[in-house]
Amino acid sequence: MGVHESISVLFFLRRIGPYHHARFQEASRKIRLVAIETRPLSQEYPWQFTASGNYSIAQFPVSKEIEMGIRGKALAEAVEMLFEKYKPDVVVTTGWADPEYHAVVLEAARRKVPRVVISDSRYESEPRKFHKELVKRIILKAYSSALVAGTTSKAYLERLKFSPRAIFKPWDVVDNSYFTEGVKHVGVEHETRYFFCISRFIPEKNIPRMIQAYHGYRSQGGTRKLVIAGGGTLESQIRKEIQSLQLNDSIDLVGFLTYKEIPKYLAGALCLILPSVSDTWGLVVNEAMASGLPVIVSQNCGCAVDLVREKENGCIFDPLDVESLMHKMLYMSSLDEETWKRMGDASKSIIAHWDLGDFRDGLYDACSYALDNPSKNIVKPVHILLKK
Repeated sequence: MGVHESISVLFFLRRIGPYHHARFQEASRKIRLVAIETRPLSQEYPWQFTASGNYSIAQFPVSKEIEMGIRGKALAEAVEMLFEKYKPDVVVTTGWADPEYHAVVLEAARRKVPRVVISDSRYESEPRKFHKELVKRIILKAYSSALVAGTTSKAYLERLKFSPRAIFKPWDVVDNSYFTEGVKHVGVEHETRYFFCISRFIPEKNIPRMIQAYHGYRSQGGTRKLVIAGGGTLESQIRKEIQSLQLNDSIDLVGFLTYKEIPKYLAGALCLILPSVSDTWGLVVNEAMASGLPVIVSQNCGCAVDLVREKENGCIFDPLDVESLMHKMLYMSSLDEETWKRMGDASKSIIAHWDLGDFRDGLYDACSYALDNPSKNIVKPVHILLKK
């Protein structure tokens, strides 16, 4: 792979959040990065955040349907204008699902600009259908390289016949130092520490089963509280579940937390629980580990393979097995403080290899590889159809 001292990159994503901002700040130390928000008013994640930093930022015009983005002539003109203005060496798209990304691929191909795709998709996340997988293989021919979340997302791209040599990582990192420093000076009695879950209240996050497991934990003599942060469509159902199991006094729902508020809750936690039945990665696990916490993570979370080592820094469980999670909670709650601290230290040691600098180098390597190996296999009719 050649050495490229100055690479100009257009990086397309729906909207910049705190996690993207930290990564882009670091990446801008090695490449000239312009982040393009394709859906700048999206509320998919209700971040109270406005990005500004060492990298440049541009936006697509706002659509009347803010969660869909612009289409047709307006989309084509917006993409063309950005290429004219910034004249990138490489373009990056955050996935391949959005029509906006296919418009970018077509314009990049016309201008002979190599493409990099970001992927955290896992084969195991959902039932796969042959015809859809075939279309993905065709789409991926337009990309020279990829930056993936971790082991399982790399395996999925390989399954889709993407060259292993062209796959780099990691994508899913956080600013570890932000969380390490955020909890550093907070003293909490070990006996008062609680189980902590931060999640959107949607079906795939599996919150009701976690509450049932916690009920089992209490019935077995467990005394620690459970603190749940987040919100979403299932909130009323979750509140009813808590009430029906008579857990109102032992479960605290603290609502949606801003990025600045998260360390305060991690500082008082015994461990993080991520019970998802499907989760491409699970960045909250990175945050908890950087904060020096053990973690209890569903086997269906993409991060589990890379970040969780059984009884070394946490536990892995079957998210459909309520008793399995209950036993993990009983185990974690029974640890003496010295063992608990040792597991937390192991978390910090593991997550040190998934930091902003690792993302910076992975992105640089993916872009360099794309420059050295420009794709010539774009199947234009597929991208024309999918950009509509």
